[in-house]
Amino acid sequence: MITVKEFAKKQHRTVQAVYQSIDRYKLQLDGHIQKIGRTRYLDDEAVAFLESKREQNPVVIYQQDKDEELEQLRKNADVMKAKIVELQEKVNKSQEEYIALQAENAKLLALPAETEKKLAVAEVKLKNANEKIDEKDQKIAEQKGEIEEKAAQLKTAQEDAERQKQDYQKEIDRLTEELRKETSKTWWQKLWHK
Repeated sequence: MITVKEFAKKQHRTVQAVYQSIDRYKLQLDGHIQKIGRTRYLDDEAVAFLESKREQNPVVIYQQDKDEELEQLRKNADVMKAKIVELQEKVNKSQEEYIALQAENAKLLALPAETEKKLAVAEVKLKNANEKIDEKDQKIAEQKGEIEEKAAQLKTAQEDAERQKQDYQKEIDRLTEELRKETSKTWWQKLWHK
């Protein structure tokens, strides 16, 4: 007994070709093929039958002229050399790109450290600016208080001036009335102070 795979190897055929022959001659091979597990086994009669069928239908192999074959191999070799050169150029270009990418990556990795330094400097500047703003706000608050105090004093002075103006106006009105009364008196009334 021999496996289908072993038979195919012995006959210099593919396993698929042997299975096609088995399918073609199913009736004649019935009972001469056993399946154990997933493997098929051929008995001696099946082997002899398949060999005889192969001899009846021989496979014709044409052999090319050796010079043509050699020329074809040389052409293939030249094509392969060209492809190798092309691939080597691609590899060199890829290596250059890889080196450039590594350099760029190193720069990118250095960026966070530089950014952190710049951020620290910016934070210090911001802190100083905030302190100056706080000082100016404090001065503004002080000046605002002074301005409000002076505004209150000015308002009080304006109110005092307005009262004084009203007092003066009353005095002017009183004196004007007295003057009018005095001027309306006759000479005789003036003499006797009436």
